[in-house]
Amino acid sequence: MERKRKRKPDFAGRDRSQRSGRETGWWRSQIGNFKFENGRAWPNSAFMSDTFEGLAEFERLLRKFGRDFQTAKALVTPNIEDSLEVRSAIVGFSYHAKTEAWGPNHLAYIQRHISTISSLAGPELHFSCLCIGFLLGLFQADKITEQQFRLAETQLGGFIMLNAGKLCQVSGSR
Repeated sequence: MERKRKRKPDFAGRDRSQRSGRETGWWRSQIGNFKFENGRAWPNSAFMSDTFEGLAEFERLLRKFGRDFQTAKALVTPNIEDSLEVRSAIVGFSYHAKTEAWGPNHLAYIQRHISTISSLAGPELHFSCLCIGFLLGLFQADKITEQQFRLAETQLGGFIMLNAGKLCQVSGSR
């Protein structure tokens, strides 16, 4: 008598031969982000609870902005294209990643960011670059997801408008 081998269930509790094509490729890389119940995928609450409080981080950066702005002014880089805005971003980047990890993609992202916020000038622009550099450093160190990065980047404009007076006082301009 031939003995049938018992098949191991997949991550959704089904026999592997019953899986649809949708669940084979992309899903394999996302298994940790979802829990599977009754053949359906639900966001994993453990994954979702790792929240990033962008506004709280911006508040901390605002308190240290005077010091960071002076550091950016004093920062010497080998690249001629590193303006004060780019150096501010490098200072923010260095909070969570080594400055040696700063690369051309980061520079290009900051330059695109500067071109999109051309209405800002002075301390608001420098603080914005500091924060974007900070977020890039967090992302480089795998401490935030792309979704958290985008959310914080979106919140940054409102935070700057709410705190424009403080930024001018801290930086000593205007």
